Amino acid sequence: MSSRFKMKITVQIKFGAEKQRVVSFGSNRYLVYILSQKEEDGAMTEFTSLMSKEFGCPPSRIHYKGKVGESYVFDAD
Repeated sequence: MSSRFKMKITVQIKFGAEKQRVVSFGSNRYLVYILSQKEEDGAMTEFTSLMSKEFGCPPSRIHYKGKVGESYVFDAD
């Protein structure tokens, strides 16, 4: 049986970027560049797909928890 971990991550998302990328600042803080605009339907799907690759977990394991200022808070398990 695999062990489960739960991690709270704080993310700033730059929408409409020219290239997808993830920048880690340590302490579970990230700056994520995605191609989609904020209003587009696929923006959250693009974000969770990118972060699932970063963490090596399925997209279904990344859960939105809320917003603090300009940052978004997620749980990844």
